[in-house]
Amino acid sequence: MIQLYTYRSENPDPTRKSRRKYGEKINYSFIPERFLKETKIEDDIRTDIYQAKLLHKEYCQALNVVILVRTNIKTLTRTHAVLFSTDLDLSHNKLIDYYSLRFQIEFNYRDAKQFWGLEDFMNVGKTAVTNAANKSVFHG
Repeated sequence: MIQLYTYRSENPDPTRKSRRKYGEKINYSFIPERFLKETKIEDDIRTDIYQAKLLHKEYCQALNVVILVRTNIKTLTRTHAVLFSTDLDLSHNKLIDYYSLRFQIEFNYRDAKQFWGLEDFMNVGKTAVTNAANKSVFHG
């Protein structure tokens, strides 16, 4: 699970000389309401969309994070997806759209590799890749 933190501690400790960089940890089961941007209900699935500028210890800058929480209204089971970007001005709708397009491209690429039989090749040289692509197209 990706551990995210609020951007800065809202209550810095006055006895410490340096300010804390990381604030509270984000708990995916109880995301603060102040981050809620939108709620949709479709086919007994409620989707809550949260967005915040958060920190992760592996990145040196703040991240624009969108968390999609889907709850089945009948069974109350929950799932979540975490999307992020370094573009802090990107709206939650644009970020979701960009991820959707990205996955469509990756699925198309995967399907094309399987259709042409390219998953069996591990060629990295320019000539070897060209030859493998040509063989896969003309091989029946």
